[in-house]
Amino acid sequence: MTYTIPTKPRDFFTWEEYRDAGLIVPGGISIINGGRDIGKTTGSLIAWLKLANTEEMLFFIRNTLKEIEAYRKSFNAQYGTQWYMTATEIWTVEKVELLNKKTGKIEIDYRKKDVIGFVASLNGTDGWRSANFNKIKYIYADEYNQIGNSLNFEKFMTLWTSVLRTKDNVYTLLIGNRDDASAEIIVELGIDILVPEDCQEDWVVSLLPNDPDFADKCWFIDLDDSRFNNNQIKTVWKSLGRVSDKMGKYYDRGYKSYDNIDCRHLSKETMANVKWDWSYKSGNYRMIAGKLQDLTIIHLDANDEYKADIKYGELLQSYINKSLTAIDDGGFQHIFWYVVNAASEHNVIYTSIAAKEEMNTLLENIALIIKEETFTL
Repeated sequence: MTYTIPTKPRDFFTWEEYRDAGLIVPGGISIINGGRDIGKTTGSLIAWLKLANTEEMLFFIRNTLKEIEAYRKSFNAQYGTQWYMTATEIWTVEKVELLNKKTGKIEIDYRKKDVIGFVASLNGTDGWRSANFNKIKYIYADEYNQIGNSLNFEKFMTLWTSVLRTKDNVYTLLIGNRDDASAEIIVELGIDILVPEDCQEDWVVSLLPNDPDFADKCWFIDLDDSRFNNNQIKTVWKSLGRVSDKMGKYYDRGYKSYDNIDCRHLSKETMANVKWDWSYKSGNYRMIAGKLQDLTIIHLDANDEYKADIKYGELLQSYINKSLTAIDDGGFQHIFWYVVNAASEHNVIYTSIAAKEEMNTLLENIALIIKEETFTL
């Protein structure tokens, strides 16, 4: 589904606009992707800090402690006269006048006053364990889909449910650029992030369309950058960036700008059109591979929903267990080059992160068998 914001163009993104449109809802979650330079951080995190107080607090989340350390230095340099961020807390700051006894002059200083927020790194220290969840009003996860370091889905859900367990009036935002289409949360929630090229509106998808209690509370939103006036300001770096296919992705080259799109949720209708070529079964999983036009699809078929006649699992597993002294390399060669050649042409789609991890492990084992020492995906 698509949604058109019923207002005139704005200079920057504002969270209030989406709240008023019913797309940022207490007790729900909104995942928002958009281009750079449209004010996503200012229009959400900074706006929420202005609303936060000792009774309605903010929870700021990044994936690692290293990210928090880097972010808070920049944050404090820019906003240090209003708020101060430590590795675990956010404070309001008050302006004080102090008498310099040596010079006799009044000098201005800024001191921490009240704690209005907590800071959490999901893969670092567990500073959030000391948080008073009863007072949290806003949850903000920044750069949730950063390339190579996307937000840990399991740890985020553990933290998020811990907060919501105590109250149902919490606003939750996950904000990101169009960076990694294979971010854990995107893949695990099965979000179709690919916006039609001719879409000139905000692209909005309900995360729970069949749940009558939460269909209107959980949203994925891809912003129409063109309606934000600041995005149209000409700069030398934007002009140079648009010339380059490699650099253009960092600016408003549209909805094809994701850097990593090899993990994607595919609808059942799409999966039904895949011509499945082979399957591999080992342990508790069954991996299948097939073609969809010029794409190679890799899928973990836990429930045996799809038929793929060629099976290699028993042979490979026997070799790994060293119960075979002679093997037919043909089957292994087929699997190996089937995937590696497609990956080298960027034509592989894994339907889950788990499918990609299992395939990587499988290819490593096959590489040893067929003595193919170098390959990259």
